[in-house]
Amino acid sequence: MAPAFFSCEGGDDGGGPCTDPIRDYPFAASSSIWLLKPLKVGDTMIFKVCYRADRSSNYVYRKDENFIIKDTILKKIQTWNTQTYNCNDQMIIHTLFADITGPESFTCQLSSDGVFGIGLRGKTFNKSSDQYLNHQSEWDDSLFIGGKEYYSVTRCKGLNPGQPSYTDSSYMFYNQEYGILKFIINDTLIYQRYLH
Repeated sequence: MAPAFFSCEGGDDGGGPCTDPIRDYPFAASSSIWLLKPLKVGDTMIFKVCYRADRSSNYVYRKDENFIIKDTILKKIQTWNTQTYNCNDQMIIHTLFADITGPESFTCQLSSDGVFGIGLRGKTFNKSSDQYLNHQSEWDDSLFIGGKEYYSVTRCKGLNPGQPSYTDSSYMFYNQEYGILKFIINDTLIYQRYLH
């Protein structure tokens, strides 16, 4: 069912059906496309995967997993209108996808409406792109990965698709220069990226 918008009542002029065309929202010149710059086509991301049975046990190395960034693709996606600027029930947002292959599903996308999202192990790590600049309380000063200290690191909580609330200890750590640094999944799996 289409959402109801104040601007849709009574049509464009308040007296008839809506005649507005579907509004197209491309990436603005000031958009946060820079968030995907660390994901370079042809690069391989290698993660050391560690596992523990429960929170009382130690993490044990399980395996390495390699993911290759094959391409970046810009798609126009028609979706329900979340804006009130026109009365059409649909709008088009531009979404930049990273085409990533590996031993399991790994997704990465940034949409022109400002949502940055990464998916791994059934978790979705989403954040509004403006939060990377405006919500400094969500940034860590630094993070040690593999004996090296990284600065300008932010974390995203991992959500189960279709569930709006955070239910377990799943996080992704992201750096402006290198991109994805680390995942914690359900507090039992760690994906730690090899960077050097």
